[in-house]
Amino acid sequence: AALDKQAKSGQQSLMMVHLQKLQAKRDEEAAAQREIDEERELREQIDSREEKKRHKKEMKREKKKRKKEKDKKKKERKREKRRRDSSSSSGSDSEDDALKAARAAEEEKV
Repeated sequence: AALDKQAKSGQQSLMMVHLQKLQAKRDEEAAAQREIDEERELREQIDSREEKKRHKKEMKREKKKRKKEKDKKKKERKREKRRRDSSSSSGSDSEDDALKAARAAEEEKV
């Protein structure tokens, strides 16, 4: 009977050791998974920031491009007006001033 008790307690302690090992392994795997998840989240945040920077640069480039086009059109209109004025100098200055004011107002709206 004493031998049976010793065998049972030995088996129980072996089972406890085995369970503890399994639990330690699970804890280790969970910690590793948490670390992987944290790294992934960090990378996603970095990627998001970089994407925002790229988008901001792209928008700046587009804005610069639109401004350049606008200035180009403005210069072309001025050149065209000068050509018309020099070719036909007959006409009242007040009409020219009114046109200039209208175009300036239009440009400010855009």
